[in-house]
Amino acid sequence: MATINLKAFPAEQHITCPKCKHEITLYDAEACDYFVCCACNSYINYSEKGFHLVHSPAPKPKLKPLIPLGSQAELKGLPYKVIGYMEKVEAGTTYNWKEYMLYNFNKGYAFLSEYQGQWNFITGKEQFPELEKVYDDISGAECNGIEYSLFNKYTPVITGILGEYDWNVLEEKVRSWEFIAPPYLLVKEQDKHSKNIKNWYKGEYTETREIAEAFKIPVADFSTKLGIAPNEPSKHYARWKSISWITPFIILAVLVVALIFSIDRPSKVVFSQVLPLTASSPANRDTTAVSAGIIDTAIRFGVSDSSQTKLDSNLPDQYIADTNRNIEFKPIKTASFKVDNATPLEFDITSNVDNNWSETTIVLVNDKTNETWEVTESIEYYHGYEDGESWSEGGTTADVLLSNIPSGQYHLNIYPFAGSVSIPNIEITVTENVVLWRNILVTIFFLCLYPFYCYYRMERFEKQRWMNSDFSPYHTDDE
Repeated sequence: MATINLKAFPAEQHITCPKCKHEITLYDAEACDYFVCCACNSYINYSEKGFHLVHSPAPKPKLKPLIPLGSQAELKGLPYKVIGYMEKVEAGTTYNWKEYMLYNFNKGYAFLSEYQGQWNFITGKEQFPELEKVYDDISGAECNGIEYSLFNKYTPVITGILGEYDWNVLEEKVRSWEFIAPPYLLVKEQDKHSKNIKNWYKGEYTETREIAEAFKIPVADFSTKLGIAPNEPSKHYARWKSISWITPFIILAVLVVALIFSIDRPSKVVFSQVLPLTASSPANRDTTAVSAGIIDTAIRFGVSDSSQTKLDSNLPDQYIADTNRNIEFKPIKTASFKVDNATPLEFDITSNVDNNWSETTIVLVNDKTNETWEVTESIEYYHGYEDGESWSEGGTTADVLLSNIPSGQYHLNIYPFAGSVSIPNIEITVTENVVLWRNILVTIFFLCLYPFYCYYRMERFEKQRWMNSDFSPYHTDDE
């Protein structure tokens, strides 16, 4: 058991290796039961009865420890000294990691675990008393009100060792389970020979820079981070959590403002009339164009030259047609109407088209200044039967918006155009102070883009996190 309840680190003691006679430094000699000679790698039991050689040699580390034994630093608000170093591998795999054992004179032991450049600070119930009450099952664990998901289970094997320990670490055989709730993890170690002996540890993901600054080691000396650690916190999750909370309030504020404006300045119809479509002046008829249109139509539908006169007589003289036999109706000038406020105006157009189309150009004219605004809108409606089923497309109404129209007296100049003479009239309705729902919906759409982006990045990050786990919640039935 580590020597604790002191006010400072105990004095270092120097002993001689019983095999190679090399001088060895012990940092907590009173609690030390086993140590490794840094010269010959002998694993030695150290007790009141003297030295006992247990293994000669012990597994030698493949790498030089980045943090030297005896180094001191303050981590998580407590002073620590490095007294041990181990290299481990997951049995049956190539997954390997490094662990530095830290000693604090009030809290006992802690560990710095490093895997692929990712670091965790891990300690036991001396620092986290809540570990006395951990509930776990085959899929997760719960500690202090936090739920953890099972990420991995494995048997750790020591492949390299240095330093001093108060238990026979090389003879220890445990089975380990890791549960995650980023940035934390829980580690359960259970003795392979006795299921009643188990220990819980809590880890916290720790940034490289924090460790580098604590031990005064250049960041450049640390291994490059690879992949995503099991309990690495997701910045995308943090962004999603904050933005998903605030976005609904912003959307609600937009809707409230729109409602206030609609109450303060309610919509009002300023003009509505059914306008009959009448003949255009025969004097303005382009007979050449009409003739060309008839000939073109006749050729297209296989009509002989002798039928041209008959086709021409089918088109009433009072309508103007272009080369495609599209009909231009007589322009219409409406009575004046008043726009009370500087406002957007909505024009609703209804045309009784049936398997046909119409196009209407509306020119809004200010009676006083002759300033004009022009809009053009087409209406198409077709229907029929095909393969025993009815179909339809288009409609008989359309609407168009003009923004920032000053208050004043106005009239409309209307220029109808259609594909048939059978359209008797059009209906025009002008409404002021319309609520710009399209603009509001576009605003809401753009407000939602960033939250959706954060959610996408968060899900992608989580899927990458769980790629190395046999317990991924993202596995599908096909997998």
